[in-house]
Amino acid sequence: MTNKEIEKFIKKNLLGHLGLGFTQKGNYILISPVDDVLGGFCFEPSLIDRNSIYIWWLVQPLFIPENMIHLTFGGRIENSNYNQLWSDLNSLKTIETIKDAINNKKPLIESLSELALFYEYFNKKDRQNLRIYEALIYTLIWMGSYNWEQEIKDFIRFVDKFDVSIPWIKKLKEDMISLSLSKNPKQTLEDNKKNLTALLNI
Repeated sequence: MTNKEIEKFIKKNLLGHLGLGFTQKGNYILISPVDDVLGGFCFEPSLIDRNSIYIWWLVQPLFIPENMIHLTFGGRIENSNYNQLWSDLNSLKTIETIKDAINNKKPLIESLSELALFYEYFNKKDRQNLRIYEALIYTLIWMGSYNWEQEIKDFIRFVDKFDVSIPWIKKLKEDMISLSLSKNPKQTLEDNKKNLTALLNI
């Protein structure tokens, strides 16, 4: 399915049947209202089978320096056959299974919109992932934690283990250095949130 076909599938078969608290943005279903952490589901076209899709659950802090929705903070949802590829999308059974999967994941996503729980969940999950590690530091700053400066120093030392000539890794390091020198880091995060919220039109 193309993104346009997925958008039509969501609008026709899912959005009006999930109850309150859901909005559609293209091939995403987002949980509303949105505060500091964006939450929802991404319906991704499959490159393996044109008639199939992948469904991701996701959360993402809005105050990290981003210009798009990433799938770093989430995962693919398996179907009833423990397969990540969702097929037979014209079947009422499949559509009902998708609705159930969304409603089953919604409580987890809503709980992770609380920053302390977001931090706890992903801090245990994978600090080796640079994107997750970065988000944890931004979360500490947003929550007003006292030890964020030491966390930035540790992060920069950790980043230096990677190839910092790679553009996105280089930017991660530069952003952290800039943040460590800022007189008002919370304002930087507020600007990040304002920019991403405007780009996503949420």
